Amino acid sequence: MNVFDMLAEQRYLDWEKKISAPGYQPPPPVSRTAIRKSYEGYVYGEVLAHLDKAADTDDTQKQQEYLQTARQLEMQLVILLEKRNMPHAMATLRNAIRLRRQEVLERANSTPASASAKPAS
Repeated sequence: MNVFDMLAEQRYLDWEKKISAPGYQPPPPVSRTAIRKSYEGYVYGEVLAHLDKAADTDDTQKQQEYLQTARQLEMQLVILLEKRNMPHAMATLRNAIRLRRQEVLERANSTPASASAKPAS
């Protein structure tokens, strides 16, 4: 018997002693299991986060950087979904990203940086 088998057997015996002890109460059931996110889901979340950052900034240079990063991540997401042969998911996510990007750009156009600057006297 190798060392790992001996350790496994010892752990099993310890567990048996623990559950057969008087007054043993099993632990409560887990109310919720951990949620796993696919890599594609992570990339999609990052795209939306960068679009939100672009919407929240007043600096046009930073906004363009956030939008560019979001575009690169979107292309990465499209490639991932294409490789997995998921055209419907790809179309749905691209549409959601397009709508979010459009919303960001509309917000940026409705609150120009010059409106917050003091008028010249």
